[in-house]
Amino acid sequence: MKHTVMWLDDKNKSKLGYRDVRLSTLTNEVQSIAPVARVY
Repeated sequence: MKHTVMWLDDKNKSKLGYRDVRLSTLTNEVQSIAPVARVY
């Protein structure tokens, strides 16, 4: 899985990219939630 990200520079030029989805939380205070398929 991946997230779509967009950057915008000072000249309003845009750039699209991707980054991986984090499957675990950044803290031990909460539990991770497993991803599920979207149903429309």
